[in-house]
Amino acid sequence: MIYLDSWVWLEYGLRGDQWTGARKSIDDALADGGAVSTIALTEIDYILSREVDRTTADLVTSAIEDFDAIHIVPVSAEIALYASRLRSKYYERRDNELSYADAIHIATAGLLDCTALHTGDADFESVQEIETVVH
Repeated sequence: MIYLDSWVWLEYGLRGDQWTGARKSIDDALADGGAVSTIALTEIDYILSREVDRTTADLVTSAIEDFDAIHIVPVSAEIALYASRLRSKYYERRDNELSYADAIHIATAGLLDCTALHTGDADFESVQEIETVVH
């Protein structure tokens, strides 16, 4: 199972420069199984509704919810506490400003034993807990 960071869905929904790579990550997750955190849904919905429109945000988040192969994982106490430790470990002001949301993504992927975390965010490159595929 692979973990899809918010970036994958946003890049695809916004048709950014790397949207074909994002689409490949989504296709891989649909073929092999994928996971996404409820925090990702928050980020995706907010950013797409702000940057594009409500209809696009609803289409993308509904698609995520409708894919049988994509497991949506709620943030449990175990994930939250692990994310806190990860943020403490990796956060460096002005160098590696790993956000709380990103720490939750890493913690979720790690606790699910995902084979890789797909993203476009360079802040994930230093993470040792899980293989990261940075587009």
